[in-house]
Amino acid sequence: MMNKTQYNPSSRKRRRILIGIIAAVISWGVLHSVAIVILGLQESGGSCDVALILGTTVNPDGTVHPRLATRLDRGIEMYESGETQHFIVSGGIGKEGHDESLKMAEYLFEHGVPVQAVVRDSLGDHTYFSAVHTAEICQANDWKTVIPVSHYFHVVRCRLALEKMSLAVPGTRYAHSGVHFRDAWSLFREWIGFYYYALRSWPTQE
Repeated sequence: MMNKTQYNPSSRKRRRILIGIIAAVISWGVLHSVAIVILGLQESGGSCDVALILGTTVNPDGTVHPRLATRLDRGIEMYESGETQHFIVSGGIGKEGHDESLKMAEYLFEHGVPVQAVVRDSLGDHTYFSAVHTAEICQANDWKTVIPVSHYFHVVRCRLALEKMSLAVPGTRYAHSGVHFRDAWSLFREWIGFYYYALRSWPTQE
């Protein structure tokens, strides 16, 4: 006679259900990440009232990190092509002790963008705050359309955040820094972050 401890149908059923759930979550994550890559590498929309350049790491010596420089260079291309004449540079004070928005503005000035074309958001510590502050700045300047500029894996969530703040987003622009294996972690964060942003509450513009 088979010992009940050797064969437990209910235990095997639970394991199958657990494995199925894990497989479904992994598949969901992979498919969502693929969608982020495809959408992030597509650019649409022509001109806009203002381009929002999202901040990232500044070097300890205060110089702009190459990854941040690619975002800023993309913005400069937009300015030179006439796609926008205004920028919001959004970033907080990183662990290196530098104000990202200040360093970003200085970089744009050094590359021919006039001072009056740039508005700094020094409290954009996260994409959420960047979107909230961008809505406030746009309202103050009567800007209606915004195009976010960031890395390809980030622009989808940026667009979602801006639209949650009732801003018109005719398109996105991604930094021309290529696709790297290290982006896998960023894609995982964006998968989680996208649904968090989709479900969280957002302030209402007056």
